[in-house]
Amino acid sequence: MVPVTKYVICETNALEHENNAGPKARIDISQIALSSGWKPLVVRSEFPQNRFSAFVPVFNDYARIAHSLRRDDILLLQFPLGTYLPVSIPVLPLLRLAKRKGVKIIELIHDLDSIRGRSNYYEKHYFALADVLIAHNERMKAYLEQRYDKPIVSLEIFDYLVPDPAAIHRPESGIDIAGTLDPSKAKYVYKTAAEIPDAPLNLYGIKFVQSSPARKWYRGEYAPDALLAHLIGKFGLVWDGASTETCSGIYGKYLKYNDPHKLSLYLASNKPIFIWDQAAEADFVREHHVGFTVPTIADAIQKFHTLTSDEYSDLQNNAQATGVRLRDGYYTRQAIGKSLEVLG
Repeated sequence: MVPVTKYVICETNALEHENNAGPKARIDISQIALSSGWKPLVVRSEFPQNRFSAFVPVFNDYARIAHSLRRDDILLLQFPLGTYLPVSIPVLPLLRLAKRKGVKIIELIHDLDSIRGRSNYYEKHYFALADVLIAHNERMKAYLEQRYDKPIVSLEIFDYLVPDPAAIHRPESGIDIAGTLDPSKAKYVYKTAAEIPDAPLNLYGIKFVQSSPARKWYRGEYAPDALLAHLIGKFGLVWDGASTETCSGIYGKYLKYNDPHKLSLYLASNKPIFIWDQAAEADFVREHHVGFTVPTIADAIQKFHTLTSDEYSDLQNNAQATGVRLRDGYYTRQAIGKSLEVLG
């Protein structure tokens, strides 16, 4: 009898070495699977100037994979693919070929465009191929259960691997905000500068507006693995959108369902959290006692100033314990293990 082999798709692309956290979660999940004994299937996820030129290498890599897989093999696929969405279309018939051969597919979800008000075309066709879906959390799981008749497992939170934990900066002062600082996504940062100019913030990330009054808070941009050596805050803030009063619009709606990767970054850095009280991961913060859920940014800042040293010490101890699990890949391994139990 031929033994069943577990394979994980390992994507390579041009964004890996930029100061952009986009590929970090995908790379970490692949590495965690590999460390658990899964075999790598390397594919190119091309991002050339001419998008159409990405079709051929991506198609060829998945064609090779589809023809090499055997009955009852298990494939861990991250959705969406780490390439341009249209390039994902010719991959579908190749994955269908693998399914007809008896391959079982686990799909771990990174983003759901349908929640963002965009087309669910890719979700519908890719999720039809899955034997098990891994959702971010219980809220996303409930959302998917209303739309897809599939076994669904909750990840809870994204892990965050750290090459050198000794390099993590010890908390010093202020509240860290890390991520894309483009005003189209993080307008709240620039509004905070206008509304609460003495806020104790530290900003890190790309697309920062250097002419903004918020420049006094800006600490630079760094690659994901290097960033932890520069985060000086005592807390991390998980927020999104245009307002300091709430997380509204598309970004607010998405926070009600997704696991923000910056939450994992902060906890992996051993720092407690301020998070919007309606975010899906507010449940995680409350359950593990790793921070505060707040309705406004002003509330977070007020809490920061009135917190006692004993209260902070308790929160930081809990954050450190959670950080150990995140840096070890605990939650990914748990979700993959539950998925394998579903497959039987």
